[in-house]
Amino acid sequence: MGTVDDNRQSKTTWTTVAAYQQQQYGRTLASPHLQAVNVGTVTQPTWIAPEDLRILPDQIYAMVIPDAVASYFHSRSCRPPKETRSKVGKEGILRFPVDATQKPIECPAIRLHRAILQIPAVRLPYPILKYGSPATKPFDQNRANWNLDGVKFFRTKPTPLKWKLLVAPGVKADTAQNFINAFNNGVRTTKVCSLGQHQGNFIMLTGNDESTMRTVIKNMLGKDGINAPDVVVLLLRSRNVDIYSSFKYLADRSMANISMKANLKRAGINHSVEGVEKIMQSALVVGADVTHPGNGAMQGTPSIAAVVGSLEASAGCFQGEMQLQAPKQEMITDLRYMVFKILKSWFDLYKRCPSNIIYYRDGVSESQFDEVINTELPEFKEAFKLLADDLREKDEKGNPVGQELIPPNFRLTTIVVSKRHSTRFFPTEIENCKPGTMVDRVVTSPYHSDFYLQSHNGIKTHNLCHTYVRATLGVSYASPAYYAGRLCERGRAYLRGWFNPSKDWRKWYNDERNRVQADIEKNRAKLNLGQPRRDRNKRKTDDERKAEKADADALFHGMERFLRPDIDRRWKESQDNESGADKRYEDWRKTMYWM
Repeated sequence: MGTVDDNRQSKTTWTTVAAYQQQQYGRTLASPHLQAVNVGTVTQPTWIAPEDLRILPDQIYAMVIPDAVASYFHSRSCRPPKETRSKVGKEGILRFPVDATQKPIECPAIRLHRAILQIPAVRLPYPILKYGSPATKPFDQNRANWNLDGVKFFRTKPTPLKWKLLVAPGVKADTAQNFINAFNNGVRTTKVCSLGQHQGNFIMLTGNDESTMRTVIKNMLGKDGINAPDVVVLLLRSRNVDIYSSFKYLADRSMANISMKANLKRAGINHSVEGVEKIMQSALVVGADVTHPGNGAMQGTPSIAAVVGSLEASAGCFQGEMQLQAPKQEMITDLRYMVFKILKSWFDLYKRCPSNIIYYRDGVSESQFDEVINTELPEFKEAFKLLADDLREKDEKGNPVGQELIPPNFRLTTIVVSKRHSTRFFPTEIENCKPGTMVDRVVTSPYHSDFYLQSHNGIKTHNLCHTYVRATLGVSYASPAYYAGRLCERGRAYLRGWFNPSKDWRKWYNDERNRVQADIEKNRAKLNLGQPRRDRNKRKTDDERKAEKADADALFHGMERFLRPDIDRRWKESQDNESGADKRYEDWRKTMYWM
């Protein structure tokens, strides 16, 4: 607890909640051994005994859902459409304070009805899936998915696949051996390669910590990396102990899905859809997303921006770029450089510039649309300027000597992907809307060109939804936006210690935060020296509120300066090749490694 003397000098005395309750109120806690709960903030904590608190029901849980309850959460949230429609039509509407018998006083022409609005909708045609063999693949049009039975991937490498299996603690040896056999069979059946070659025996890990994993991988790769495997597979113990005991399960769908990932790691293409080549041959399709540190992250942890761009007319290969930026900043900083790298790869492939760019932007709200237009869209023009400068003839020192190139004209179409909305659609039949259902009238915005989608987007995007490289189904929105989100998740994995700190990391962080906080309080006490003590019964003045905000900002920036060197070092290690000359590493970076 803290006290303030007449000279505004703060004095802090550390005590426990139990001792404070006894000293101030003469009260003995029933459970003094339990940890106190902070109901304040990290910078201004307020500690309460848990027996004095009650958890209110129906609150939004903003933290990461624990694994122990995740499956229950998903099962509860996936209600059948009949049940959801009933709750909306019978329970939800009745909660609105609307009297259908009375006309609104300010606008009597409006009629209010307590019923679900009926609107027109259209169904887009299903795309034709393309594989290596057979050439096309039918799928369930009611569920928009298919399987890999009897198909070979669209594009693969004929060379043998060298791979290595790492086995997590708790996985049985015979399960690991069954996995090796099934994996070799799966990559051969789907023509990922001519032959699957597991290098030696599998490696049984002694722990799940990063240091153990780092040592094992370093020893496996060796000094020169000549005998390094093409793919490393980590076999984890499932929450269901028997999930890997069935060889049949492994040899069927599981191994087929893993084969898809293995093909991506070798720069292969799993499948495509008919007609998408006409769009992609002249267009660069770009997806972008930004992930921010959550409530449990260390204060000062940066946000991660990810941009992906198409490199193949089949829409089966994308290049990814990531960067760190200021915490909680949604607009992508220096987007031009990320797009430039992708443009350069596109130009190297086609020997020309794209005439069209389709930009899928995920994660922005309607209030940020203008900011995207004014901040991010001009960056594409700057990226073309960078490409033109890069293509100029240069002397031995790298200085441009040739004629200055004029950046080409291009058409840019921006589509903002919005998933978190409360609009729900129900067909007249008691079932789910059919895949391909699109609504672009009545309930859409009068200001923007928008549409609602049931699993798939407008004509061009509808096809792209079925090119998602890691699944045999049509995903809920365009694949490029999905890929950008997946790349963001890969970035979060690199910085997991800061995004989701362990107990030891949290203690290390809190110790430094307390030190910075103490310095700020000392500086504030010096500034307040000689000022009269403020009456607690009076409201804070504007100057006092400004001082509090200045102190909070100082703490934030102080922690950001403390964390950033380690974060930058970790990030650089994840983005750069240690040897600096390993072509295998550079080739790997050009694959969809994050998928």
